[in-house]
Amino acid sequence: MMRKHLTPFVALLAAGAVFDVHQPDHADAAVATAEAIALLRQLSEEHRAVLLHTYLAGRTTHQTARVLGVPVRTVRSRHRHALSTLRASLLTP
Repeated sequence: MMRKHLTPFVALLAAGAVFDVHQPDHADAAVATAEAIALLRQLSEEHRAVLLHTYLAGRTTHQTARVLGVPVRTVRSRHRHALSTLRASLLTP
């Protein structure tokens, strides 16, 4: 019986090797950024401001409330509502 020689790549595949053929690059980051901006634009200005202050600026709930001039409970409520809206947008095809 004649034995066939496998190329190294085929031998790795036969052994169960998994290859990630997609390497993220700057184009992927640009697309993700554009998608995130589009999602944020769906929010009201008040809800978007809370997310920008807490996530992008790294402020606490209390700091965000002080900067925006609203009660802490309002910041928490807007934060919860904004995330809920974004989550629903992501799950809707």
